[in-house]
Amino acid sequence: MTGGRKTVVGIIGGIGSGKSTVARQFQSLGASLVEADEVGHEVLRLSEVKQEARERWGEGVFGPDGEIDRQRLAEIVFEPSPSGKREREALERLVHPLIGRRLRRRIEALRKDPRVGVIVVDAAVLLEAGWHDAVDVLVFVEAPRADRLARVREARHWDSNQLKSRELAQKPLSWKRQRADYVIGNSGSREQTLQQVERIYTTLTQDLPA
Repeated sequence: MTGGRKTVVGIIGGIGSGKSTVARQFQSLGASLVEADEVGHEVLRLSEVKQEARERWGEGVFGPDGEIDRQRLAEIVFEPSPSGKREREALERLVHPLIGRRLRRRIEALRKDPRVGVIVVDAAVLLEAGWHDAVDVLVFVEAPRADRLARVREARHWDSNQLKSRELAQKPLSWKRQRADYVIGNSGSREQTLQQVERIYTTLTQDLPA
């Protein structure tokens, strides 16, 4: 990194690999964090998105608060059938461009902030959605499938079939790993993961102006 340019790091990896944990560890070291999931929540609350969702999927995808219920919508778009794939693609066409524009605006705002050195983007479908053109460095978070399944069972109450249906909606892990500039193993302790994050963060910040 030269000329004081802000480095933007994209965190990629399998579902349940610990991408958000790694992103927060970068944040704890001083990086600024942009979370696509948070942006996705904002986009689903937009009136035009809710109208499109209502027209395509009906009132059944809305909760009592009048907002889109992500779990109900997920049951439709991750249905393991051609219908599920078709509906997921429709959802992606609706929300991905909106999320991408908001992510890029946040990244550009952080690039202009003199207090910011490294920017970390936590986005599960960074590559699939084409948002990776906004980042400079890709970090792949790796964990065995057994570990990932245990994590999503505890955090999201998914079974192996639910994990599989969502994995099939993303690019293969081997494909993602090959595109990464760095790989972090997240099958050990938090301290072991943090040590790897620290090494990468040190590399990325060593040329930052004082």
